[in-house]
Amino acid sequence: MRNMVIALVALVFLAACGNNSERLSLGLIQPSLNHLPVLYGLEEGIIDSSAIDIYYFSSGWEVNEALIAGKLDAAIMPFTYAWTDVSRGYPVRIASFLERESDGILTSKEHKDIQSLKGAKVGVLRASTIDIFARMLSKREKLGWEFVAFRSPNEMSAALMAGEVDALSFYVPPIFKMGEDYHIVCWYSDYFPKHPCCDLVIHESALSVHEQDIRNLAAGIAHSVKKMEEDREKLLYVALKYFPIPKRLLENSIAHTHYQCGIESEGIDFEKESFRAMMDAGYIERDVDPGKIYFNIQGK
Repeated sequence: MRNMVIALVALVFLAACGNNSERLSLGLIQPSLNHLPVLYGLEEGIIDSSAIDIYYFSSGWEVNEALIAGKLDAAIMPFTYAWTDVSRGYPVRIASFLERESDGILTSKEHKDIQSLKGAKVGVLRASTIDIFARMLSKREKLGWEFVAFRSPNEMSAALMAGEVDALSFYVPPIFKMGEDYHIVCWYSDYFPKHPCCDLVIHESALSVHEQDIRNLAAGIAHSVKKMEEDREKLLYVALKYFPIPKRLLENSIAHTHYQCGIESEGIDFEKESFRAMMDAGYIERDVDPGKIYFNIQGK
């Protein structure tokens, strides 16, 4: 309920006020660890809190709606939304890869591995990375999965418990919250090492006003990622402060999340492959020039 209230407050405020702030507006997905480097950077003073207005949303599609409407200058969100946006003519760009390797397949204990899930119904967040990764894995391993789309992690969890789906394509920390009757049969990183999940995405209009702020944010995130690796105890302290979930669950989530900034060629190739899977799924009708997707904020 708290996450829903936060998301609604953010949406109502943005709708009423637009994006007229002199400070950079940044959208984050509340249930996800994709923005942990931002929280760490703010806590440690690496990122200047006085230069940023942060708005929380409960899902990727909500933060994406705010970004394409120009209500946000930037967001950390699944890269699939950015590719879809560009294919539809929206002026958004990926400024940096960030969160990686944080998702996998969750199912009941009766299924021992993904091969036992042939022909299964798999719950996904429609058009998100965990939707597309599941489609890529199903095709690669010839699993013949049937996909059932949902709008929120809570809907997905409820569907699995009710037996409406056989498995979930899920991410941390929700993937660890289902209890002893469920387990993770695979991580996507086993098949797609260091794959991007969520990127730092910007609205083009922000470059005319906030380019230096965006560069400062990107640099701060990169510095935070480095410091997080050096001081895991401090990282856990910050995570526990901002994510009110059991310590062990949070430790497992952090252990299965990798952060790496920049825009390297391997990540671009993976996102291109994901884009083809999106076209096969019918999410995108128009091809996209990858040159129109990226704005390397760290490359200037």
